[in-house]
Amino acid sequence: MIASKVTGSKVLKKSGQYKMTGAYGSMGRNTLEVDFTKVGIDTGYTSSSWGTNKTYVVECTLSGGVEAYTSQPDWRLVQWGVETSRVYSITRWSGGATIFFDFDWYTRRCRARASGGDQTKINWKLYELI
Repeated sequence: MIASKVTGSKVLKKSGQYKMTGAYGSMGRNTLEVDFTKVGIDTGYTSSSWGTNKTYVVECTLSGGVEAYTSQPDWRLVQWGVETSRVYSITRWSGGATIFFDFDWYTRRCRARASGGDQTKINWKLYELI
């Protein structure tokens, strides 16, 4: 993807975490594919509803663990990741707009850990580009 705007810096506006609550993925599949799409994660960051020309990006990192068969023939085949696919503003009838984002969860030969101390988590940060 080619950026449409050259920016000087970014300012952190909000951060949070999404905990995976389902064992999304396939421990036996040999291809990297989208297993779960989460639409409409509310960052809680209020922005102006009308007439603004601001650009926001969301960066995601992963923490926690995943589950895989212990008898893997090649551990290099166990892969997982997350991609933010959209950042957008939802305007309400009254009050300010809030920034939302979507993400896709990818796996190959593993699945998300849905509970426990090593639960899979998506850590996100919302930035305004300036």
